Amino acid sequence: MKAIISLIFAIFIIALFSCDSSQPIEQDNTETSYFPLQVGNEWIYEVDRDTVQLYTKVTGKTTKNDREYFILNYVQYQGPGKVSEEKTMYLRSPDGKKIYQYENDAETLFRDFSEVITDTNYTNKYITSKRDYIDIPIGRFNDVINVRAVGFDRDAGASMDYAKRVGLIRAGWCRGSFHLKYAKVNGKVYQ
Repeated sequence: MKAIISLIFAIFIIALFSCDSSQPIEQDNTETSYFPLQVGNEWIYEVDRDTVQLYTKVTGKTTKNDREYFILNYVQYQGPGKVSEEKTMYLRSPDGKKIYQYENDAETLFRDFSEVITDTNYTNKYITSKRDYIDIPIGRFNDVINVRAVGFDRDAGASMDYAKRVGLIRAGWCRGSFHLKYAKVNGKVYQ
């Protein structure tokens, strides 16, 4: 069970990081973003095989190395009210297409949603593709980018779906999956 929880968190983190320091201060690009960062945005995910829920919320802003980052708090619940893990992340998205994280006194780039990478030989760490829509229990989401984080072979990686103006809506891997149960993004509620 602990391995599954760690894997879920790893997938979420994969869904947020890597490196470039030449970007301008954060701008509001929530209309073009696949991971909209605004104070008050929140996402709740339900794990399909367990009683685990993942809760993330943008709670504020901070400045690090002259750059403005959004503070994203992540809490994992193992049963009602039972917190099994808490993390704080510092993220920014200057153009709505790249997500940067500040961690250990350095900025890293998570993902560039502006480029589609196809690789049938699975030599890239990430493979992305566009989808017109994805249906999950709370509804249909249009304009979706799928990011596949490739593992040691083509079947071992994680697959994550991000909807434009919403964020991460679904993720899966060989041992399970999770999907969006509730979100409040830029004042709009999804449930």
